[in-house]
Amino acid sequence: MSATAIGQVTVALKELLKANLGASVSVSMLQPSDTLAKNSVNLYLYRVVENAQLKNTDWRGDRAHPPAPFPVLALELYYLMTPFAEPPASGETTLPGTHSILGAAMQVFLDHPVVNDVHDPQFDFETLAGIDDLRNAFDKIIVRLQNVSTEDLSKIWMMFSQPYRLSVVYQVSLVQIAPTAPPASRGAPVMVTALDVFPISPPGLTDLSPAKGGTGGALALRGRGLARKGFTTRVTFGGQVVEPVSVTGEEIRVRVPADLDAGPDQQVLVLLDGRGSAPQTYVVSPWLRRLQPQRGAPSAVGSPFHVTLEVLGEDLMAAGVIVVKLGATNVLHTVIDETHLSIAVPATKPNGRHAVQVDVDGKSSNLRVFEVTPLLSSLVPATPVVGSALQVNGERLDGALVRAMLGPATVVTGANATPNQLQVPLVPRLDPGTYELRVTVDGVQSNPLSFTIT
Repeated sequence: MSATAIGQVTVALKELLKANLGASVSVSMLQPSDTLAKNSVNLYLYRVVENAQLKNTDWRGDRAHPPAPFPVLALELYYLMTPFAEPPASGETTLPGTHSILGAAMQVFLDHPVVNDVHDPQFDFETLAGIDDLRNAFDKIIVRLQNVSTEDLSKIWMMFSQPYRLSVVYQVSLVQIAPTAPPASRGAPVMVTALDVFPISPPGLTDLSPAKGGTGGALALRGRGLARKGFTTRVTFGGQVVEPVSVTGEEIRVRVPADLDAGPDQQVLVLLDGRGSAPQTYVVSPWLRRLQPQRGAPSAVGSPFHVTLEVLGEDLMAAGVIVVKLGATNVLHTVIDETHLSIAVPATKPNGRHAVQVDVDGKSSNLRVFEVTPLLSSLVPATPVVGSALQVNGERLDGALVRAMLGPATVVTGANATPNQLQVPLVPRLDPGTYELRVTVDGVQSNPLSFTIT
């Protein structure tokens, strides 16, 4: 990551809160003070600590840069989260606004502890602007609530010369910043007591065979000086390290990985003790560019749930044999035009993330992921009653840990063995109005269902 990684993490957290708290609550990143807006939550980065376990470890690269034998700066970030709202007037029986805002903000981080894995319509990590370093990183951005004593919180507020306010602390890790220029390469370890004189030069990668094709197959990297006694040869494909099948000074054989991103033109490099060759380009064809949509709730009743796949590099209209795999299962498809085809997601697919891959005339594409979510269809009664039980009808509602989110309130029902029904034992107390019901089954969130409290 570059030096902007800290700012990218802060922006991602802010946008995640904004997307889930709604338009009535604003999110700021200012130093806490009495002038902050009401009906808001403030996220302030007050401490940056180096991760002691990763101190002086080598840079292992990311999806855009190869690994290198020089240390990076591994950081943990600490944020002070504070709600701001008008207190209830004397004699009012409504909930304190600051408490409700804080609970809603904490619920956002509870529901989404790994920022990289959030792909909701309101917030999609893959399409958020300005966070390319985070998307390219192999490390997950994990948000953890910290147990900080009232005394320590008071000391934090004393730094701002402000009276103590209700607030919580979150730790965010892992953020790594790579130096702009690596130090001199380290010498190879002594393997034998002999004198061997040779020029120290980077490996010479001259061509790939084949230079274009699908994933999963064998690829030959040819050149000169690709291996040397006492040195380690590594290969990166599209920024990720791949394990060679065989290595000689003139040829290295690898298998083309399927978990690729950033476009069909993938750079291939050979590194010999940290010295990189000139890159060669392998063109992945067919290339599965996108799925539209990326998540959804297929149903056994009514119309099939269709997903459009955009495939580049091959003419789908002229192809002889096309196979589409959803997970380990082949699914039927319909060719729309030269670059698009459509599949219907089976309602029997379980909740969770499923890999999608397209084979065109025996050549396999890269992988994309489609997430199957629980489906909510109706409520009994249709107008929930506060303090009474509620039945939720739908599909794929069975799981080991099920939670029903009724507007700002969450009811944990525990395990549920019935796929088509969920019993909510008690509708929590909510003010009159219209809310959204969502159900989370083993970490996978359903579609929303509107309901009204009268």
